Amino acid sequence: MWIVSLPVSCPCLFWAVAILWSGFQAYAGFHYGLYICDNAERKSDSPEPSRCTRLLAYGVHHGIFYFTSSLSGFVAWRLAHWVTSGIGNWADIAGGTGAVLVALTVLSILGVSGALSRILYLGKWPR
Repeated sequence: MWIVSLPVSCPCLFWAVAILWSGFQAYAGFHYGLYICDNAERKSDSPEPSRCTRLLAYGVHHGIFYFTSSLSGFVAWRLAHWVTSGIGNWADIAGGTGAVLVALTVLSILGVSGALSRILYLGKWPR
């Protein structure tokens, strides 16, 4: 399982990359929130949201959500490494351990790739 353990073998570098990548995802989420606000269909009698509402309720909210979703992928990656490091014989893995490893792997891939926030926000797979 070198593909799981190699990036995690240097924790300082791993968490630095995790925070930087999650920051990039937060930046993308911030601008996606502003895009949603700017392109929302409004009724003719409803006023435009204020600049503060636009930034806080849409931009910052989406930025924090995307940051935590991406960081959760890195945490799942670290937990998967922790679980696999305790396995001595891969032939004797219990069903529950296998299910946890599969769930952590899916959460890690979706979180690190940035798809987890879109799945949680939209409630469906991205197109």
